Amino acid sequence: MKYSSSLYLALIVVCFCITGCTSAVISKTQAVHNITTHEVFGYPFIVSNDWGKNNYYEYVNKDETILLKTFPAKSVRTAHTFIANRLSLFQSVFEPKRVSYPGQHSRLIECPEKYKPRYLERKIPSGSLSYFLGFANKNKVAGACSDDLISSKHLYGMLYCKSTQTIIEIEYFTPITSNLTDSFVERVSCEKAGI
Repeated sequence: MKYSSSLYLALIVVCFCITGCTSAVISKTQAVHNITTHEVFGYPFIVSNDWGKNNYYEYVNKDETILLKTFPAKSVRTAHTFIANRLSLFQSVFEPKRVSYPGQHSRLIECPEKYKPRYLERKIPSGSLSYFLGFANKNKVAGACSDDLISSKHLYGMLYCKSTQTIIEIEYFTPITSNLTDSFVERVSCEKAGI
């Protein structure tokens, strides 16, 4: 009997550590961290806020993963500068780099041309879309530069909507065998963004 009460007390402590409460029933009044759902480009996104003016949107299913982040843009000039800087930073990942310890045959490392992302632009009503199409690894990180590392197609882009003075950073992943990327790009518009 003495050991069973100690075991019961240990279970309560473990329950408290795991759930943050002293009962096995989780309270329905716990904070939800400002998470909602919102339809963007025809997809049901989960939206979270960083307590500022930026929102993070996430849509995941077995064929597509879409990540969005919004930024306010007070002027067209500011928007174009911001977009140019972000796209330049993304592109710089694929430029030749000097290696830390050059060897007999290697002074530079770079992504082979066939794996470098292609840059595309699309004019849309009330805005513009600038994006790169390339490849990502199994961890959904852009820059996979060999066949054995590539597991998905990747789109990185910036959508600027003049009417709402908003920039939307877009990351889109789909399996390497999928043909969904073109239909996704066609769905991207300021009107369908609803942001």
